Amino acid sequence: NVLIREQIAVSRASSDSLVKFIETHCSKTNDKLEAIETDLMRMDERLVKLTQIRNDELRSIFKKKENND
Repeated sequence: NVLIREQIAVSRASSDSLVKFIETHCSKTNDKLEAIETDLMRMDERLVKLTQIRNDELRSIFKKKENND
């Protein structure tokens, strides 16, 4: 009976350690995913700005061509 109690205690301790490890790992993974999401949003903002600049430059080029024709 004592041996069974000790095995249960060891099992619980192992289980608690595993749960803590998983929680820590998931937390770190979540932090990394949030950082990636932030980076992607910044990249998207930059792409939008670059697209606007490109479109403005193309408009300017076409206007110059129209004025020369």
